[in-house]
Amino acid sequence: MPHWEATGLQLECWPPLPEHIARPWDAADELLLSRDDAPDLLINDRYGVLQCAFPDAMVWADSASAQASAERNLQANGLLQGGAVIWQEDDLPTAATLVFIKVPKQLELLQF
Repeated sequence: MPHWEATGLQLECWPPLPEHIARPWDAADELLLSRDDAPDLLINDRYGVLQCAFPDAMVWADSASAQASAERNLQANGLLQGGAVIWQEDDLPTAATLVFIKVPKQLELLQF
């Protein structure tokens, strides 16, 4: 299980990926982690690494596998999800002051 030194977290991809590409965080996650303030809402956190780094943030989950990965990583690090998991677009908070969005690679998802 890869160790993210910046956070002290043990994180893995779920479903499992080949070992040579199995690091669940990327440079964008590291950049977001370097901010001084914590987000109110996380969008498109594929493996739950930002959920583990900011467990009190609300999360918009559009994928059951992404949420399962987040739950596995939270459990592996002894963390509890403090923020709500939002499944419907209509339930997104209107008063969020800081939102971290991982921009999707597919144009259709970005347009959505």
